[in-house]
Amino acid sequence: MKKLLFITPRVPIPAISGGLIGTLHSLKYLCKNFKVDYISFYNEDEHNINKIEKELKLIGINKVYLINFVTKQRNLTNILAAIQNNLPLSIFRNKSEEMYKQVKQIANEYDIIYSDHWLSMQFIPDDYPKTVILKEHNAEYVMWERLEKQERNLIKKVYLKQEVKKIKNYECKICNRATKVLTVTEEDKNHLFRIGVPKQKISMLPAIIINNNPTNTTPFAERENSIMYVGTMSWDANIDGLSYFLRNIYPDIKKHIPNIKFYIIGKNPPELIKRYSYSDPSIIITGFVEDLKEYYNKCKLFIVYLRYGSGIKIKILETLAMGLPVISNNIGLEGIKTKATIKCKTDIDFANQIISLLKDKNKLEQMSKYAYSYIEKNYSEELYNKFFNMLQQT
Repeated sequence: MKKLLFITPRVPIPAISGGLIGTLHSLKYLCKNFKVDYISFYNEDEHNINKIEKELKLIGINKVYLINFVTKQRNLTNILAAIQNNLPLSIFRNKSEEMYKQVKQIANEYDIIYSDHWLSMQFIPDDYPKTVILKEHNAEYVMWERLEKQERNLIKKVYLKQEVKKIKNYECKICNRATKVLTVTEEDKNHLFRIGVPKQKISMLPAIIINNNPTNTTPFAERENSIMYVGTMSWDANIDGLSYFLRNIYPDIKKHIPNIKFYIIGKNPPELIKRYSYSDPSIIITGFVEDLKEYYNKCKLFIVYLRYGSGIKIKILETLAMGLPVISNNIGLEGIKTKATIKCKTDIDFANQIISLLKDKNKLEQMSKYAYSYIEKNYSEELYNKFFNMLQQT
């Protein structure tokens, strides 16, 4: 069995975001097919190192290397330092000499190094001669392009234009450094091709999602008139989109469905989001919830509103695996095509679709069936088996 070193910038335990869920699923799969060692950052103020090591080894990981590190703040000093070093800000904020030295020391023990994020590629030595796999959770530059297009502040817009240029150059460089680049959607594959990554270097492998298909779900006719949202509350795109929805779309929905409830789930919501619940008791902010089954089983819809971002949303796939229909927009549903979702182009359409569906139990039940079948058909381990069997043989 070949030896594989898995490098990721964030500990995926607990898996509290879509990206971390994707990382954890990848790890579990790889441990069944390779002898896997693991290295990542951790924060000693937030993580119990003994607990992390124990849980990672339960997955099947052989050796665990953890580097204590706190991501540099996004402030003017670090922005200027990143500019001076001609690096994308995200790369500069996660730069670690200790991580680089540790990877360099052990790299040649492995047949494959698997970089589970664009941030991790900087730690792989240039002279490492064997297979390097880069997992692109999304085409990073696309998210920044979309952010720049909606920015109205002239100074910020000029800065973002330069940042997009640096990210494009850096992302193209690391993709070409890798032996193989994995994307989760065809859209991301095409985005990378457009900046100079050869198509033959890129393989599209959908995320591995466990199809829960529970048998004891509450019929939609018996559920409360509630919608839910789950997201990483530290991610700017989530905060921006959720705040916009609460400000511009939710009030119209409430006029038509006065008894509606909106559950907002995610760790450490900012004051910008919490303040909406102070004057409106229908907005229920739960904070972090370890097991979401209770909410998947009592809500009728899952909503995602994004004004920028890129890549597939793992939380949407997890939601579909639980049989809950999803309403979103173009960015939210990027890479997802199923009758279990509704894609809205305007704010009015977004509100009207929610109002209509909350009153239509038959359509909700049908969409739920589509959700289960979509996940089962498109997000199994079959494609992964084909790709990694090839790696084992080369």
